[in-house]
Amino acid sequence: MTSPALKPATSISLNTNRNLSQLRAIFRFAVSSLHQRKTAARQVTPISQNHSQRRHIQLLIPGLQNLIVRTFEEIRQDTKITSTTSVRYVYENTCEKSPLRKLLLHQCACHLKITWFRENPQQFPKQFLLDLAELGLQVIERKTMKEHVGLASNRSQYEVDED
Repeated sequence: MTSPALKPATSISLNTNRNLSQLRAIFRFAVSSLHQRKTAARQVTPISQNHSQRRHIQLLIPGLQNLIVRTFEEIRQDTKITSTTSVRYVYENTCEKSPLRKLLLHQCACHLKITWFRENPQQFPKQFLLDLAELGLQVIERKTMKEHVGLASNRSQYEVDED
C-alpha cells in the first residue's frame, strides 16, 4: 500500500528548468515525514498494533528514504548541480550512518569545486566537514600526501622569517 502523499513525488519529472526551491520543499517535506513516522513508530507499542500495521510502517520508512535519495540523485544528474543548501538540514535531521548523508557527502566530494567549501562555510556543519576530511584521507595515500605538501622535502615552509 503506497501512501497518497508519496504518489505525486514519485512521478516527478526533473529537468533543468524545474524550480529548485520546489524540489527543496519536497525534500524537506519528505525528511520531515520520515522523522515524524520514525517518532510515531517508536511511540507505538507492539501490543497495541497488529502485525500488518507494524510491517506497513517498517516498509514505508525505507521506501521514503529511498525516494529522497533517488530524488537527490535525479536533481544532480538532470541539473548538473550538486545541491549544498540541504546539507546542514540533512545532517541535523538524520543519524550518523544515514545513506542520505553518505550520498550528499559523496556528491560534494566528487562534484564541487575545492574552493566551494571555503566560500560557503555556513552550508556545512562541523560533522560534514569532519566526514569530508576523513573521506579525503581514506582516498589519498599518506606517502602521496607527504609529497604533495612537502612535509619532508620543504621543512622551511613551516618557519617564519627572522628578519
